[in-house]
Amino acid sequence: MSLHKICKSVNMASQKWRSYCLWRKMEFAAFDSLDSTIHNSVFAPHEEDDWNYAVTTDQYVTDVVNDFAFAKQYAQRIGADEILIFDFAENEATACPVLGYDILDGAFRYSLLTNFGNDIAIVNGFLSPNGLIVHADQAAQVHKWFNSHMSDDPHVIGSRLFRVYEKCAQQSAAPLPSAPQTGPSEGGR
Repeated sequence: MSLHKICKSVNMASQKWRSYCLWRKMEFAAFDSLDSTIHNSVFAPHEEDDWNYAVTTDQYVTDVVNDFAFAKQYAQRIGADEILIFDFAENEATACPVLGYDILDGAFRYSLLTNFGNDIAIVNGFLSPNGLIVHADQAAQVHKWFNSHMSDDPHVIGSRLFRVYEKCAQQSAAPLPSAPQTGPSEGGR
């Protein structure tokens, strides 16, 4: 089973983006991170049916949905530009192209890779120009570093490692094959 974030595209020509790159002290060729704020995630369950697709954890209602068809319909309903497709890194990979790996906080909202600035050498050493870490073993090493060096940080507590697939424009895309589910509970309130 794949997970999905419904987003407005990152405007890489905007002043907001330029300011972010200056703060991060990195030029990105693309931005494939799952970070909800920078990637302008727009899902918020309001209608009763939305709750059937909302991914929840023990503590959070996330901005993630568990069904591609619903993600596509929701994106069309609100005018979102793209759908980010990802899965828990420990799940079996699909045949879809993998862009890299990201580490999200316990609410699946903020990327530890793109939000801790440029002061963490291990992150900077592995971060690729698309905002992800290309190799699974390096991403696992970085996640382990966060858990051992910043274990009290609220973003690190409950953080998870995710495999990121090619994103798709909401106008066209086929759903990904299902993979076994592990992780948070899904649906319901």
